[in-house]
Amino acid sequence: MGARPRLFDFNQERDRIIRDATERVFQIHVARAEANPSQGLEYLLNEAAFRELERLTRFGPDDEIGEVGSFGFWRGLARRVGSAGEGEKRRVLKRLVRSYLTDIAGNFDPRVYQFANQVLPVGLSLLFNAQGGGVPGSRFRRLRDRIQIEGDLDTLRALAQRGTMIVAPTHLSNLDSPVIGWALKEAGLPPVTYGAGKNLFTNRLLSYFMHNLGAYRVDRRISHGIYKSCLKAYSEVLLERGFRSLFFPGGTRSRSGEVERHLKLGLLGTGLTAYARGLEAGRPDKKLFVVPMTLNCSLVLEAEGLINDYLRAVGREDFLLPNDPFDSPAEVARFVTKIATMQTSMVIRLGEPMDILGHRVDAEGVSYDGQGRPVRLETFFEGPDGSYGLSPERDRIYTRQTGEALVEAYVRETVILPTQFLAYVLFEAARRHFPELDLVRVLRFGQDLHIPWDEVNAEAGRLQAILREAVRAGRIRALASVLEKSVPELIDEALVGLNVYHAKAPVEATGQGIRLGNMELLCYYGNRLRALEELA
Repeated sequence: MGARPRLFDFNQERDRIIRDATERVFQIHVARAEANPSQGLEYLLNEAAFRELERLTRFGPDDEIGEVGSFGFWRGLARRVGSAGEGEKRRVLKRLVRSYLTDIAGNFDPRVYQFANQVLPVGLSLLFNAQGGGVPGSRFRRLRDRIQIEGDLDTLRALAQRGTMIVAPTHLSNLDSPVIGWALKEAGLPPVTYGAGKNLFTNRLLSYFMHNLGAYRVDRRISHGIYKSCLKAYSEVLLERGFRSLFFPGGTRSRSGEVERHLKLGLLGTGLTAYARGLEAGRPDKKLFVVPMTLNCSLVLEAEGLINDYLRAVGREDFLLPNDPFDSPAEVARFVTKIATMQTSMVIRLGEPMDILGHRVDAEGVSYDGQGRPVRLETFFEGPDGSYGLSPERDRIYTRQTGEALVEAYVRETVILPTQFLAYVLFEAARRHFPELDLVRVLRFGQDLHIPWDEVNAEAGRLQAILREAVRAGRIRALASVLEKSVPELIDEALVGLNVYHAKAPVEATGQGIRLGNMELLCYYGNRLRALEELA
């Protein structure tokens, strides 16, 4: 990795980061209140009190954030804010902001980082000790052999020394963050800080690693404007200080299994703001780079719960959500052991880096437009008088532009795996058998449907030809076995993979063909191919 990773010095700067972010949020809201008294501090604090009382009623007190996590604090504020003077409102606002940012801010311990990456790859191997299985190193060496890391790593290593990197992955599982941390280390790239749902910190072992490896806590149950401003300011200050970051632009795990198309760009926009503030401060050399990353998994631990969650949202209340396997260390351990037996468990693909406006960037940090011409990025931020500054409307447009470039990169860098390939073939076969039925009814009536070998082989051959052409054209990627194996060999590999973990097997091979089992899982894994326009 070359120079000492910036994140190794995080704890020495943590208090200053909290102070800077607190002051920024405070000043922003005071300025807005002064500019628009009808939406002043009283309105802001009332909104927070209303939403927090709703949250606490539903989930109970939150001792981790001190007094601002109690009913008494918010009830008292709701009663007195209308008669409070401006000075008291400002004091309450600053106290709130400081409390939230103290709870959000992470830690980083280089010793834990070295331990997690050198002794227990991916950190999760410690889970096996909890099951009385002894030292699990050999199991995880097998897993490591089956995780492929792809991309122009030399360019990324060079850029890591030239500016601040924002890694922007797709999101499939709660296991993604520790796996990404391990993959960056394997690729010779520096560690990153990232936001993680506060619910993930309830798992003691995982919480220990996350809390000491730069993760900051995001409580998605807190929905008022002050808290959202705190998250945004914290991310901005980190980037301005040169701390490399990871954002999941999809916001949450893909419920359907599809490649993310609709991104939540709030945190990604903090990169643009951080760059604009650098220009404003006379630092055009403080560059930021966005690295698209796709996570491509043969199997997903939470697949059954995710797809059922998605199906409930599209119209059926009788899809029951199974227990989340991530809540059980034993189930996580079983999953990891099972996928370690597969030829390829996962492909992590780091895409072509871009600047914060979505332009391609070379190893020297130079940006290029769509015609291959060099771009002076700072000119996009100049005002009419030649000065630099923030412009909310302009910056929203620029952030959308970067989001569109990310979506294109996600499709282009998606790697199709055998399990996904066969799941798509079989689910589409069920659709053809029931052409008049909607998705939910196909899921119901496709159960136990038998697809003859002639049909399976013909459709698999047709899809393989489509993928070969799409890969040649650079529209998507696929594992070598998907493109190069004979159709029967590819189907055999995929059958083994689909049935290696899930309790209710998605498929069963018979003498005459393939019997469909868990239709929801076939839908989930097959959806990964829907990124291809040729299949639309």
